[in-house]
Amino acid sequence: MKKLIILAFIICSNWINAQTQAAFKSPIDEASNLITYAEVMDFKGLPADTLYRRLNSWFKKFYKNPTEVIKSNEADKRTIIGQHKFKIYKPDPAAKKGESKTVEAGLIDYTITVVCRENRARYEITRFNWKQNSYYPAERWLDAKTPNYDVVIFNGYLKQIEDYVKLLGKDLEETLDKAPVVKKDEW
Repeated sequence: MKKLIILAFIICSNWINAQTQAAFKSPIDEASNLITYAEVMDFKGLPADTLYRRLNSWFKKFYKNPTEVIKSNEADKRTIIGQHKFKIYKPDPAAKKGESKTVEAGLIDYTITVVCRENRARYEITRFNWKQNSYYPAERWLDAKTPNYDVVIFNGYLKQIEDYVKLLGKDLEETLDKAPVVKKDEW
C-alpha cells in the first residue's frame, strides 16, 4: 500500500514535468514494435534456484493477488510470466487554473516476464494496453496521427508507465539482491 501511495505522489509531481510539447520517448522493441522495458540484473554468487525462490517471494509481496497475476510459473525454466494492471491519471478538466488536481483515466494492463539464470535475472515488461471496450495499445500515444491526439495527456500517460516500471524494477532488484529475513521459531 505504501508503494502505491508513493507512486501516486510521483505521478502527481511528474505530471507537471510531462506537460511539455515534445513527444515522449518510450523504448520500442525493434522486433515487436511494442513499448518494452527490459533489464538484466547481475547478482554475483547467487545460483539460479536462489534467485528463482526470491522471485516467487517478490511476486507474492509486490502484488496484492499474485495467484491472479501469475499466468505461468515454470520452475524448470526458472521463469515467471504475469499480467497485471495499474491506474493512470490525467489532469482534472474541472479543476481551476493553477491547480494540479488529477482524476483517474483508466487502467493500464501489462505483461511481465522474469527469467532467472546463474548470477543474473532479466525482466521484460511489455504489451501495455489501456483498458477500453476494445484493445487500445499504448503505442498509439506515440503517434501524432492518432485521432484525438493530445500530446500533453498522452505524454503524461507514457511518463506514468515509465515511473511505474522504474519503481517495479527497483523493488524487484532489491528483493532479488537481499537474502530474506528468516524468523526463528523460538518456543
